[in-house]
Amino acid sequence: MLISFRFKNVLSFYNETTLSMEATKDKTLEGLNTFCPNDNRPLSQKSDLVKSVLIFGPNASGKSNILKALNFMKFFVLDSSSSSLDKPINSNRPFAFYETASCEDSLYEVEIVEGSKYYRYGFTLNRGKVVSEWLDSVEERKKSLFKREGNHVYINKPSSRKIDFVSLSETSLFLSIGFSFSSPISEDIFNVIRWFQKLTIISTDKANSLSLYKASKEYTKKALDILERANIGIKDMQVKEVKLTDDISNLNDFLYQNSNRGDINSPQLLRDDMGRYDLDLMTSYDVYDSKETHNIVNKKDIPLYTNPSFNSKGTENLLNVLGYIIDALDKGNPIFIDEFDSSINFLLACYLISMFNSLDTNPKNAQLIATVQNASLMDRGLRRDQIYFTEKDNDGVTSLYSLSDFKDVRKSETYSKKFLAGFYTRLPNLKRGI
Repeated sequence: MLISFRFKNVLSFYNETTLSMEATKDKTLEGLNTFCPNDNRPLSQKSDLVKSVLIFGPNASGKSNILKALNFMKFFVLDSSSSSLDKPINSNRPFAFYETASCEDSLYEVEIVEGSKYYRYGFTLNRGKVVSEWLDSVEERKKSLFKREGNHVYINKPSSRKIDFVSLSETSLFLSIGFSFSSPISEDIFNVIRWFQKLTIISTDKANSLSLYKASKEYTKKALDILERANIGIKDMQVKEVKLTDDISNLNDFLYQNSNRGDINSPQLLRDDMGRYDLDLMTSYDVYDSKETHNIVNKKDIPLYTNPSFNSKGTENLLNVLGYIIDALDKGNPIFIDEFDSSINFLLACYLISMFNSLDTNPKNAQLIATVQNASLMDRGLRRDQIYFTEKDNDGVTSLYSLSDFKDVRKSETYSKKFLAGFYTRLPNLKRGI
């Protein structure tokens, strides 16, 4: 689970910024929208965590950059030791509108719980090099497990000792290779890597959860239950392998329709016979004999991608992201979703969020962090510490803050009304010049 994500000099975030999942002392919806993490910290040192956070803000205010920053951190942790010519560290993007920013450190740090242990892990980068790196945990009190300065690593368990790794590249993280050494902290390093492996970060219009439906009939069943509640009309669905024809025009059409699905769990398959396959989702609808008698006489199967004109964009987005939501709830993992409510009905978006803020549908305390556009969502069963805002100043610097940071905000207020009136963040003046 995620406690906090701290970052600095990354994309539009020049100043040090923290996205915190720690609950305030507010008792609203306590135990429903919040939970106490099960880890090795003393009770006096930990706060309850919230199960969901929604991030609101105008277009181009930097909401998506939060997810991009964490996605880079995940990518760098898992792939920094890659031998490819295009080094993962080159994907780091310091703030663009101050010339000095390219020479300043970029900071990435997470506080997490994994394997019932608390960890604080982070690193700083500067001009294509790893400047520093650290991993802390708790044994009666907070303690450093390792600390890196340049290419020198200090392991502090069971006794402090300095280890010089001659082969430790200045473009790679010690975390990425440390578990391969026989070390007293190998298990801790593996725990942190495993947390990043389980972390899901997706964009609604680029997600594709077909491989999850294919792997689990239970996920398909749960998805169908949600679709029935949403009254979308889909009665059944099944993932099928579709062979791409040798007709180059048909092949190009199919690949174009699927080109924006993103690279998460890429569904394309290759077979030994060199035939080219992809996955498609066969959605089924009831066919009736007439409007008057309304008897079901047949079933119509519609492929989601090879016949994109039938299902709406909202239905496609929902089916693409729903498998990841079900997977996160099933495993108790954190999930970040960009443009969560894109083309999705307001009431359905409310229902999906409520699944995380629930004891019944979220017994493992999965966490949802999502960027959204519909301000009305902030009025639907959220605590003030679950509502965040982004704002960009005249220099293009994004700030992130919570509704709980504001004083004198009454629980009875309609948050969306004050937000749209510009009380919480600066909104664009669309009437200017009219």
